[in-house]
Amino acid sequence: MASYADQMAPSVEPITASARYRRSMVPLRWVNDVRHYDVTPATIEYDIDLDAFFVARADIRSPSQDHRLSLVVSVTLRDLTANQLTLEDALVRGRDLLDRLIAAHRSAVDSIGGHSIWVFDFIGARLR
Repeated sequence: MASYADQMAPSVEPITASARYRRSMVPLRWVNDVRHYDVTPATIEYDIDLDAFFVARADIRSPSQDHRLSLVVSVTLRDLTANQLTLEDALVRGRDLLDRLIAAHRSAVDSIGGHSIWVFDFIGARLR
């Protein structure tokens, strides 16, 4: 079976996780100590390693601002098809899930010693 990268629109550029965080064109907004990435269909990113789209992301800064915890919500093409969702629907549901993840994991930023990226699937299970 071909990967989802072979099936996606030509305008979606697959990149690796390390390259993604060095160059983000997604508009940002701050709410207290949380930086939200306002992902749109035009700025959605595809992760080759997970074979999934990243539909929502936020960075929670530590109180000392020495490090951050990045929370990312991903969705596969299989998730979209099984739930009969459009990409726009997935973005809305991803933002809703991200808000719950921020509330649930906000205190974890105090216990990590450096920058961390936690990726979750579309139902909130941690993938990495």
